[in-house]
Amino acid sequence: RLAENLSRPLSKWLRHRQKGARLRMSREGFVNVCDLARCEAFMPYSPAELAVAAECNAEGRFVTRVRNCPREGPVIEVAAWGGHTAPDVIGPAQELKGDAVPMYAIHGTYRETLPAIQRDGLRALNRDVHLQDPTKRAGKWRSNLNTMVVVCLRDAAREGVTVRRTGNDVLLSDNIPPHHIIWTGKWCLPPE
Repeated sequence: RLAENLSRPLSKWLRHRQKGARLRMSREGFVNVCDLARCEAFMPYSPAELAVAAECNAEGRFVTRVRNCPREGPVIEVAAWGGHTAPDVIGPAQELKGDAVPMYAIHGTYRETLPAIQRDGLRALNRDVHLQDPTKRAGKWRSNLNTMVVVCLRDAAREGVTVRRTGNDVLLSDNIPPHHIIWTGKWCLPPE
């Protein structure tokens, strides 16, 4: 229940820097749980409860790690796997190169966005483009998606598009030019 109650607030705080918050976030998006517990939104919770909530999140949105600090000793940190809008934060995803990049990837969207996607490609507006390898299952799709875009991701990577994989198997990329789109059509995957 704790993990369920904290899922949305943790997502909000770990993906987007909050105005007025004095929260140090690493380039990989990690935040010290002790610092997080001092934020007003998390005051009722201990650092241990925040770490457990992140670790036990049913959607697999978060990752925790222990970092050894010279002055403080071991420090528990938490990060969201993806969806970061904070400047200079890329998240804890691993960059893929060569044959490690899946040949194809799926992007879910909405019918009304399709003309712009076909004209301009998939664009990383406020955050990375989110994709999935069709051979892996990376959690839930949004239930209201009605359009599927399939791209040749490996070819895009060979032309300089950066591709990263999160720990929950979501693929993140920067802009994918329209000539890498190989198919668009009606959404045909279940939401779960």
